Amino acid sequence: MDSLFDEDALRLLEFDCVLEDISKKAISRYGRERIKSLRPLVDDTDLLYRRASEFSIILQNEGEPPFSVFHDLSDYINRVKRGFSLGCEELYRSAVTMEIICRLKEFFERVSSEFTAVGEVVAL
Repeated sequence: MDSLFDEDALRLLEFDCVLEDISKKAISRYGRERIKSLRPLVDDTDLLYRRASEFSIILQNEGEPPFSVFHDLSDYINRVKRGFSLGCEELYRSAVTMEIICRLKEFFERVSSEFTAVGEVVAL
């Protein structure tokens, strides 16, 4: 095996079934698609441990990140790209989602200077 797990290992681990189960928890269609496209990489174990540890400390010190309802905006974006306008409900859902994204960004920017491993992920 090189940097990616080989297909036999993924099949034995029922990796696709695991991704399918996890994708059902996603809020948006985009999230479900991203989850289903994931493939394991052999990564720096120390870095992964540090990220998990830092995030655990963030949860203890700061509480949960300000997650709320995320609306799938992909259809709205595609409609606007094609020259169509959005209705009141679509604009409202877009505004709510963007507000939540701003709150999440502010949350992680506030803690990323102290927790560099989590900050690296947030910067992506």
